Amino acid sequence: MTLIPWGIKPITPQPHVFNPPNTILCIARLHPLKGLKLLIDAWKQLEKPFPNHRLLIAGNGTASYQTYLQMEIHQSNLIRVTLQEPVYDEAKAQMLSTASCLILPSFSENFGLVVGEALACGTPVVTTRVGPWGDVEKKGCGWLVEPTVESIAEGLCKAMQANRETLLQMGARGKAWIETDFRWSDVAQQMSRLYENLLNESEH
Repeated sequence: MTLIPWGIKPITPQPHVFNPPNTILCIARLHPLKGLKLLIDAWKQLEKPFPNHRLLIAGNGTASYQTYLQMEIHQSNLIRVTLQEPVYDEAKAQMLSTASCLILPSFSENFGLVVGEALACGTPVVTTRVGPWGDVEKKGCGWLVEPTVESIAEGLCKAMQANRETLLQMGARGKAWIETDFRWSDVAQQMSRLYENLLNESEH
């Protein structure tokens, strides 16, 4: 089996701005598979210990599930959690570039493109082991977590305890990784080589 990653579109560089409250960003479809209930439950443990941080969830989904998440936030008396509509293109790049980190708490992902987009913006990530992102810790650009409340809370705690310089260094390493391994030109070459090999094998 040959695994070829999805390419990551180059992101216009944006300066990182860490102004309180620092933003923990989740960009995801509002769906149970995305682990958003786990994220909200994890945030219950973190909101008071980290008063200079906020959680921003940007995405869309069914009205019923969005209402469910809003009720969970309200009933838990969380005051620094916001649900908002998704953003795209330059607005998305700006949102990613000004976040302290991205969190993707999904149970399952085919690729988890937003993780690559965050890294391309120089933003560290906290993610479950989805898609090709199992190397974020080895690459020094994020934290891996399991899809459980405790593990997500632990990963976010590490991210929020990291100082500005550490986050910037991790972001720079993530950006370099994306530029090295996930350029569309390189992905196209891998696809071309794969098809050439398949054709050669079929001729023998």
